[in-house]
Amino acid sequence: MEEKAAAIDEEEEFQKMFRLFDVRRVGYATYSDVETVFKEHAPTVKADVIERMFTEVDRDGDGNISFLDFYRIMKLAHPSALQKS
Repeated sequence: MEEKAAAIDEEEEFQKMFRLFDVRRVGYATYSDVETVFKEHAPTVKADVIERMFTEVDRDGDGNISFLDFYRIMKLAHPSALQKS
């Protein structure tokens, strides 16, 4: 039961993070959305780095990052996900 609650909390945290990038509240983030967020919150990150990250997260190549795209990459990178592996 505790593990299920932790998984729900983790997904809620990922949703909060995703909403930062879904600036237009349409359910996905475009490259322009991601670029805008980086310019506001991490202006020293170079455009080529943003582009590589976007391409890596946009696994299906549709030009948008859906919550599912975001969730998958976060599960790979999130420390608790690594501990369970």
